[in-house]
Amino acid sequence: MGALAILLALFAFSYLPVNYVGVLLILLALILFILEVKVVSYGMLSVGGIVAMAFGSLMLIDSSAPYLQISRAAIAASVIVSAGFILLATTMVVRTQRRPVTSGREGMIGETGRALGTIDGSGRVFVHGEDWQACARQPIPAGAAIRVVAMLDGLKLKVEEIEDPGERPKEKGER
Repeated sequence: MGALAILLALFAFSYLPVNYVGVLLILLALILFILEVKVVSYGMLSVGGIVAMAFGSLMLIDSSAPYLQISRAAIAASVIVSAGFILLATTMVVRTQRRPVTSGREGMIGETGRALGTIDGSGRVFVHGEDWQACARQPIPAGAAIRVVAMLDGLKLKVEEIEDPGERPKEKGER
């Protein structure tokens, strides 16, 4: 489909008074938008891409005949929509990069779970929906709430007992 579109565009350009600098500026804008994803530029490549797209669109058709020129409203609309999309995509990428790690070794530290059996040196715990081998400095009774302190080699968790958030002290007169 892409090759067909390029061939049809080349055919159409031969009949239209196209300024190839305008075409190159629009291609430069697309390249800058793609590079914005790959290179940390804090939006400067996107700004350059928007400017290149605006000037390339204005220069694209080199004709004094009004019926052959691109409407300024169409150019403004396409540049504004492209800028909005790039701004939204950049915002989402930055937000994603700032999120805390939720997987892997770093994502396990601080997670809570339950001891499946008594942990006296080593035992098994249930964290993140999975059973894990665990070790602890102090003995932990079966069913106690635990927190992951570290992840050791061999996928073994170092845990500590914590106060169970599900249990609260009973009020007077409460059973």
